[in-house]
Amino acid sequence: MNNQAQMGLLSILLILILFFALSMDDSPEKALVVSDGEKTDCPAYCHRDDICIEESIYIIDDSLIRRKGKTVTLDKLITILANDQCPVKDILVYAKPDIEYQVSLEVTNQLTINFPNAEITWRNGT
Repeated sequence: MNNQAQMGLLSILLILILFFALSMDDSPEKALVVSDGEKTDCPAYCHRDDICIEESIYIIDDSLIRRKGKTVTLDKLITILANDQCPVKDILVYAKPDIEYQVSLEVTNQLTINFPNAEITWRNGT
């Protein structure tokens, strides 16, 4: 096999590897959610049939939360979610193990007050 053929095959192989690597997403923002007894891969926006709506947030510090790669305050997060066109049904909350109980309680209370129909699930995160 000549060099041009080897380079061509190598290029195709690299493109395929890159394609599959970019298409894999194991982030918590695509967490597995149970809806009506069925597991559904639910991204952080409305499905067309509005069956599954989920938000994933990460508590970083006393008043800082990360959502979709951006750091916001708890008040700003509530404003963003309240203005979203999709009703929030499930909220996955990830917190570092060293987050104090009082901080987690405050976040839970604020989310419960503003989104009474949402199911809030806590997970330990890093």
